Amino acid sequence: MKFQKTLLAILLSTAASLTFANTVIDNPNPEHAKAHRNDQTQKAEADNLVIKPVVAPIKKNNTPNRITSTIKGDPTTMRAFTWFTSDEFVNPVVKISTSPSMKNAIIVEATPIKVSSHYIERDQKGYFIFKRVHRKTGQVVGYFNDENKKAPWFPRNEVPNKDERPAVDVIKTPETSYKALAENLKPNTTYYYQVGSRQGKFSPVGTFKTAGSKTDAFGFIQYTDSQNAYYNEHTNNEARYAADTLFQAQKVLPNASFVLHTGDFVELAEAEDEWVDLMKQSQKGLLKMSLVPVAGNHDEFTINRDELMLNKFNDHFNVDSIGKIDGGSYYSFTHNNAHFVVLNTNDYKRDDEKAIGKEQMDWFKADVKKARENGVDWVIVTYHRPLFSKGYHSLQDVETQNVRDEFMKTIDELGVDLALQGHDHTYSRTKSLSYAPKADSFVNAKIEDVKYSYNGANIKTFYNPKGTIFMVPNTAGTKAYDAIFDRPLAHIHKIRPKLDWLTQSQLEHYNSLFEKGFQPQTTDKFDTSIGNDRDNTIQNFATYTINGKTLTAKVYQVSGDLSKGEARTVYQVDEFVIQK
Repeated sequence: MKFQKTLLAILLSTAASLTFANTVIDNPNPEHAKAHRNDQTQKAEADNLVIKPVVAPIKKNNTPNRITSTIKGDPTTMRAFTWFTSDEFVNPVVKISTSPSMKNAIIVEATPIKVSSHYIERDQKGYFIFKRVHRKTGQVVGYFNDENKKAPWFPRNEVPNKDERPAVDVIKTPETSYKALAENLKPNTTYYYQVGSRQGKFSPVGTFKTAGSKTDAFGFIQYTDSQNAYYNEHTNNEARYAADTLFQAQKVLPNASFVLHTGDFVELAEAEDEWVDLMKQSQKGLLKMSLVPVAGNHDEFTINRDELMLNKFNDHFNVDSIGKIDGGSYYSFTHNNAHFVVLNTNDYKRDDEKAIGKEQMDWFKADVKKARENGVDWVIVTYHRPLFSKGYHSLQDVETQNVRDEFMKTIDELGVDLALQGHDHTYSRTKSLSYAPKADSFVNAKIEDVKYSYNGANIKTFYNPKGTIFMVPNTAGTKAYDAIFDRPLAHIHKIRPKLDWLTQSQLEHYNSLFEKGFQPQTTDKFDTSIGNDRDNTIQNFATYTINGKTLTAKVYQVSGDLSKGEARTVYQVDEFVIQK
């Protein structure tokens, strides 16, 4: 009997016209095919014989891909690069020129690094293979894929039995990552580059501009939380929205010196499919200017959430690592007259569970003090987990609450002008805030008494503020959170029981700290949940221009359903000015 079952399994697995679970049976009658599939599935489960669809091999890609140029070291004279290929090529290099024709290019040697990329299993058509697993026994009871699914769709939709869960298997695939650092570049100069190998292929031409002097004006872009999830690749592809948000931002500010992404590039750092999809869709924009990446909490997650992959962020981006690599890294740079500090809020893996540990906090203090001594006019700090936002994380994340008092006090003492955040997928902008002890404010903040004025377009200018403005520019992806603190207290307690300690007076105090905050998506989902169904078609980005002692921030909204082929529209929703 055992031999017969084994033989039957072999015959069924090699039959091209028949697969099980939610895969397709080659039959001209759909209803008959559906019934036949159900019968076969039930029989297979009854016999403890579950046939897995044929797994397609991972296709090699030896054209340079997942290409980024990043700021590492002095941005006036240095630029870093990362790219990937399947196989390792000898003599990998970056060609850099001041001409788009790559005439008289200088050659920078690159270092190949072997990495293990985890790709989710796909069937022969390229769809992801999911298995239904019994929660207690771990037994596989069936398979399905994501073919012909319509958003919003989640793998759990296919597993109505509460005793089961969806899961995937990965193929661990050796790949090569290349890293290079160009030095001795000229300040305030536009460069063109290609990455690749003398024995292999070269990339399309990318470009970046080095930083200039303290008197040179410049601008940059912020977007955040693309959080591309693999299971939406064949439904409402989230990578397309992130890419389009970047493209639209670059149309608004085409001469931006760099683009800042404030974390959660992907949903699951382990799933290389997500990095590939996101960076492939965004490659055109990433080749237009350098990227300043910030590590998000999802940028260290594994598929099963049972452990963390602490190196994935730094595998994909060539940035400084002042301390240890820990789900990302922290670093800083001075661009013209502004000093930027990139913090890593994945630095919580200690007994105190603070999002920023003592070593990083001490470095932050020393770094900004040194920049102040060097005469910078502006200090901008960026990190993922927000101290202030209209989304629930700002008051619920333990890692944030544990460090709030110390972090807010440090930000205030250092005279930080802007704090650019992510994580909460809502638009949030505070007033100019200063530190307050816990006895005066449960969130350690008070509104600064600062001079300001409005122009004819109702744009607010702050004059020489000493406090800090905290920003979250919503999201570049399809996952949105409710601006929950604009809801009644009873609703907050119902939706987020972990916030049952929040009082009405605390809620009113917290909301009083914001100049503006909203969630542009309207959905009934927010009546029963803090999140949507990853079906948001409205994204946001911010632009910042610094000209001497004047900083102008503008926030834009992008709307249009890409899955329906709708044209995307861009319009401004906020603006403010800081004048020193």
